[in-house]
Amino acid sequence: MRKLFSACFLSFIFFLSHAQGNIPEFGIFSADEIDLKKCSFDEHASAVILLDRAVSNYDEGRLVTSRRIRLKILDDKGKEYGNVRIRFYSGDDFEFIHNIRAISYSDNGNGQYTLNSLSNKSIYTQKEDNYYSSMRFAIPNVKSGSLIDYEYESIKKHYGGLRRWDFQSELPVMKSCYDLEIPPNREFAYQVLKNQAFPVTIRPDNERGRIYFEMKYIPGLRFEPYMDAVRDHLQRVEFQLSGYVNAFGDMQNYLQNWKAVASDLDSDSDFGKAFKKDFAGLDELKIKVRSASNEEQKLSVIYNYTRDHLTWNGYYGIYAMDGLKDVWDKKSGHAGELNLLLVNLLRIFDFEAYPMLVAERDYGKIDTTYPYLEKFNKTVAYVNLSGKYHILDVTEKFIPVNIVPYSLLNTYGFVVDRKNFRLFRITSDKTYNMLVDLQATLDDLGILKGNATMTGMDYARQHFSGKIKKEDKKYVQQLIESNPGIDIEQFSYNELDDFSKPLIQQVSFKHDMNKDGNFVLLNYNLFSGLSKNPFTADIRFTNIDFGYPILINIHEEITIPANATVEIPKNKTLVTPQRNISISREIIKESNVLRIRIRFHQAATSFLKHEYDLVKGFYNEMVTLLNEPVVIKLAK
Repeated sequence: MRKLFSACFLSFIFFLSHAQGNIPEFGIFSADEIDLKKCSFDEHASAVILLDRAVSNYDEGRLVTSRRIRLKILDDKGKEYGNVRIRFYSGDDFEFIHNIRAISYSDNGNGQYTLNSLSNKSIYTQKEDNYYSSMRFAIPNVKSGSLIDYEYESIKKHYGGLRRWDFQSELPVMKSCYDLEIPPNREFAYQVLKNQAFPVTIRPDNERGRIYFEMKYIPGLRFEPYMDAVRDHLQRVEFQLSGYVNAFGDMQNYLQNWKAVASDLDSDSDFGKAFKKDFAGLDELKIKVRSASNEEQKLSVIYNYTRDHLTWNGYYGIYAMDGLKDVWDKKSGHAGELNLLLVNLLRIFDFEAYPMLVAERDYGKIDTTYPYLEKFNKTVAYVNLSGKYHILDVTEKFIPVNIVPYSLLNTYGFVVDRKNFRLFRITSDKTYNMLVDLQATLDDLGILKGNATMTGMDYARQHFSGKIKKEDKKYVQQLIESNPGIDIEQFSYNELDDFSKPLIQQVSFKHDMNKDGNFVLLNYNLFSGLSKNPFTADIRFTNIDFGYPILINIHEEITIPANATVEIPKNKTLVTPQRNISISREIIKESNVLRIRIRFHQAATSFLKHEYDLVKGFYNEMVTLLNEPVVIKLAK
């Protein structure tokens, strides 16, 4: 089954009744809940979940789940959690949501609380695509201090819809519990994935064919710099159908291999059989392809043409349910449809192109041992050109044909072909390569004026060209904010779309160094992107995934007044024990010119979460090193 419903929330509350395993009555709140002002184990949370509880039962083959979510809004920012979205798999009428009930319990401003019930007229269904829909509603009268309670029932056609239970979410959790009934003649394996700091309760009941899971007091999992997939780091339990009783009464193991998946998809009318030999209206593209001088240029022409003429509707997917001709005629579709169409066009022009299933970095990791299709979130194009592969995604508007999309680095892709199927880890031989060349003059008033040229290659070029296109005029303001104290007088750049050349940004700037008496603390750490440590949290839940290696070289020549005296920090190099991150700083004075060389190299593209303290510590030392000023005494 393709991707199904995933939970929105988790739970929090530190009340005795919950600790004893009791479930509070719907819409009835205790004095402790009403008086709650802050989450003791996640003090920055804007809302906390008081209870997240689900009970799944077997009903004539169907999977019936009753879900209950109870939460407290702690400040105005948390009011957004009163807007509820219940996403479900509506394709083929596989799942329905019934019996929604919701209330808020809010202070009217005078210390008097009122109960506000959700009207059925306020509930509406929104179709997202051919597979998913959402039930949406806004719980009335939600404000800071409100208590919310809501519940609903999910009915799925069969236990193929059984998916993971997430104990954790972006909100802190006091108590999250899941009670599951296993249907007759089925065997399910489960795996609890969690941080060892958070205990889990598991209570199997073999006589009743049930199993109960519970976790408490879990901080919310929010954004972490350079995080990989959030869903891979949530405290959770995952289920897998491991066996079933066949027609002869024997237990049959349930296991599908990648070869079988490739064969099934290749013969699927919405996937491998969706390709057409030709489409009407390709004359313009054929002329452009004929004018290209080599195969890579032809590939680029087809790729760019597809991106320019088709519109992504914002949805993801794997299949082309309505056929590729319909996508071509509408000139729009979800990610999978557009990229399947790209594969089709490439094959028309005799390229060796295949559809490839991928899971983007922020979506989740692939289990390479078992072919879960729901682990993938979209299809892209895989092209073998003279033994070198290219990965193309129509939804990536700022990535050239020779660059692997950043969102796919360090993930797994599955090339779908009956004979040449392949599962492999996606990497790139490209790096984030940035060169900063700065020339400036410090005057007697402590004002630094100069010019900086920033040359971006490979992923640095892609990163900055995309930011300039997206942000437009805001980009210059972002440069100022990332280099505190500077004023940008002029800014220019070369052609953004010519990826055969580096992206060159040129800046004319002024920086008042705030002379204190006759002393100036010269800040030379400009336009490096290394002025702050992005890793500040005490605890890290997710792995660190930079995606690509990073190389930044900075060359500076700063002319100072001839009669000034200078105190120069010692030249220094920092290297991690594994020698996978290094920074060197060299400052030399020649006559009245300071020559500064900084080289940052990060060879490793990812770090496990238990390595967080090492990475955080190195970045702390590096930022301290680079922000160590040159002390200049000016003549009176």
